[in-house]
Amino acid sequence: AMSLAQSRSFASGAIPGFRHGSLLAPLADFANHDARPTAFVEALAFRPPRGARPQSGRSRAADALERESEKVRELARALDEGDERAVRAAVASGWDAMGLTPMMVASVHARGDWAVAMFGTEHKVNEPCRAPLRTVTRLLGLRAEEEEREDPSQLDAGHSPLMLAVLFGTERTVRRMLDAGGDVHARTAGGFSAADFARACGRPTVQAMVLQSAATPSGAPPSSSPPLRPP
Repeated sequence: AMSLAQSRSFASGAIPGFRHGSLLAPLADFANHDARPTAFVEALAFRPPRGARPQSGRSRAADALERESEKVRELARALDEGDERAVRAAVASGWDAMGLTPMMVASVHARGDWAVAMFGTEHKVNEPCRAPLRTVTRLLGLRAEEEEREDPSQLDAGHSPLMLAVLFGTERTVRRMLDAGGDVHARTAGGFSAADFARACGRPTVQAMVLQSAATPSGAPPSSSPPLRPP
């Protein structure tokens, strides 16, 4: 299991190994959505050529990652465009990208809060990711592979959408997930909760929201979020 100090290596405001020009974020810092509200939108400017032939010696795992990443990009576009029909279809169909659910993609999307408000049931915001964090960050283009090998935190698994929102999402999305019944005490395989990540992430407003929820007997703090429709 990793230590909380190790968890800070990716939970801080600047994620070690973040690469401009990576799979989904050539122009944006996913770890700072609140300062860069268009981060995910800018990331969509990157388009790999469709039908491009795999490079010689390319592994099947790399090909699979590219295919699944394209699925994530398509869902991200729907979130960005406020395409309620497309997002609803993804949620209803059991959409999955290497263990990522639509709610997990929405949790780190700069404009994903409307989807959380519309489709975020208590089960969906607490459902643990089957894949290790390494796979999540690769799909979202958050880290360089060579640095993942040196970071034990990337091997942890079982992160809920709420945990991902605390680490990478906006304050609005964290609030929506708490309103939907996000469990701040649920733990990853490594033993860490959303409350632990909130203490380590260096984001005062997120920390205050999550720790208030942790101290509230009913779980989520009183809702202050008005109804939200797609942008």
